Amino acid sequence: MLWDWESTRLGHPLEDFFHWRAQRLLRFGQGSVGELVALAAKPDDVLLGLCERLEVDPASAPDALQSCLELVTRRDAAARRATAEAAVAVELATDGAPA
Repeated sequence: MLWDWESTRLGHPLEDFFHWRAQRLLRFGQGSVGELVALAAKPDDVLLGLCERLEVDPASAPDALQSCLELVTRRDAAARRATAEAAVAVELATDGAPA
């Protein structure tokens, strides 16, 4: 079991696998979007083995990928908002403007 300390929740059993793959793509440029989508559509031996161990139908992989990507999108949007608000706070603090 993997725990994502950014968000501990019960999700699709394959979400952690796709989260790991998506983060490798987004953070390190490993793979491509097309490869990620193709993997969900036609699981490789690694993903098939995981499905077997988790007793999950491989046909659910596209749903798991979609759920993972929706979560990543929401997190990134929230992070962008927080960064923008922090930038405004820094500007206010350094300009001495009242809050």
